[in-house]
Amino acid sequence: IVIVFSIGYSVQRYNHRFFIFRYKKGFFIEKKGIKILFPDTNFARLDIGRAKGIVVPDVQAAEITNTVRFLQSNTKDNEEVFTFPDMGTYNFLAKRPCLGRFGTVELSWISEDWHREVMNGLRTKRPRYAVVERDISRLDPYLKTVDRYISDITAFINDNYKKEVSYGNIEIWKIKEERIYD
Repeated sequence: IVIVFSIGYSVQRYNHRFFIFRYKKGFFIEKKGIKILFPDTNFARLDIGRAKGIVVPDVQAAEITNTVRFLQSNTKDNEEVFTFPDMGTYNFLAKRPCLGRFGTVELSWISEDWHREVMNGLRTKRPRYAVVERDISRLDPYLKTVDRYISDITAFINDNYKKEVSYGNIEIWKIKEERIYD
């Protein structure tokens, strides 16, 4: 009885102390899967090309699906789409190239030259669509360092684009003065 008690006590202590034991028990025995990590969230399985089968929160699923379908319906296969600040995943999911080499524009803020490269790309290539994350408050702790870069890009978008459609936290902006796209 001492051995059974010792094993039971140890398992119970580990179950409370280490997340992995609760996760394994819930995943394998109770078949809860991701619900263990996010118990109060509803989930949906994506049904779009490159993301087919990925499980995400249902609100995000609608956002992703609608944005990708919009880009695929309104742009050509080789047409560059600008995404800001770190929405390059949409370029991948929609199979549309990024504007320049920074799919995650916030990485260009490491260097003045890189930021200038992004701004020059916006000015010269003038992509027809910009996918913009509405709430970028997660960048607030870094505003002292990056506010100038954010201001440059948002000012350019506000001056040259008009909001076409919104899906949750994502806004898609269309250039005001279009050029001819091949």
